Amino acid sequence: MFNKRVNKMNNKVCVITGASKYNAEFSKEDILQHLSAKVGNTYDIASTAWFICNNDFINAENIIVDGGMTKLMIYHNDEGWKLYI
Repeated sequence: MFNKRVNKMNNKVCVITGASKYNAEFSKEDILQHLSAKVGNTYDIASTAWFICNNDFINAENIIVDGGMTKLMIYHNDEGWKLYI
């Protein structure tokens, strides 16, 4: 009937390929606060965008691309919290 699709993609920490001056050095604690145990990169974001654009049944969704960071809810050095490994 409407033939419109609207989706949203959110990402958190991401290493930007080719932009070394913007990329921070990540400690082991920083990396392990992601359930995927890695910091995302531009490929992770682009492949999610490609998936959303190429599947016409996905509609009205907010897809969070953060390696599970928001589900873990531990942010090392934030408000006194420490992630000990």
